Amino acid sequence: MLKKILLAFCLASCLGILFFSGCKTADPASYTLTVTMGNGVTGTPATGSYTYTENDTVNYSYSALTGYGNLTVTLDGAPVANAGTIAMTSSHTLNVTADIDVRGQWTGRLNYGPGDAYLTVTFSGGVLSGTTSGMFDFVSGSGNGEFTVSGNQIDFTLRYSFYGTDYVLECTGSLSGINNMSGDWIWLGDTIIYDQDTWNLVRD
Repeated sequence: MLKKILLAFCLASCLGILFFSGCKTADPASYTLTVTMGNGVTGTPATGSYTYTENDTVNYSYSALTGYGNLTVTLDGAPVANAGTIAMTSSHTLNVTADIDVRGQWTGRLNYGPGDAYLTVTFSGGVLSGTTSGMFDFVSGSGNGEFTVSGNQIDFTLRYSFYGTDYVLECTGSLSGINNMSGDWIWLGDTIIYDQDTWNLVRD
């Protein structure tokens, strides 16, 4: 009788172990958040790859540093707010960029054959495009024009009426950080190139 009781107990124990082992809850899935921050951006999470448990919530917040603007945050390629939360129900990619903000006054030199000229340009309007005003010291009066920025490339113009003739100073160049730009210029009048050389500007 005792042997039957022990045998029944052992059988029940084995079945219990098998049952509970088979019904064990699976571990929750894990997902990766990959973050890329460009120049001129501050915030969290920083650039890197992070692993989260399924259904975790991730807080993010970003802003542009001084001298930068046009902050853009994308989640899996789609624009999102500069701050918010992400539900980790799958893996995600978060990308944050900003553009150099050239708006304000810049001064420098316009180099040409006979010598150098003082050049001042004020950029206004948007971060990536807008209007210009300025002068250089061998032309009397102020010129006006437009500018565009694409990545670290900048193009701008200044138009003048000088002794009854309309002239255009066309400048193309690149941005070296937030405080310096330089490039090449041409001086046009009636589509004729009168002169050309290099230029450089420093943020005031």
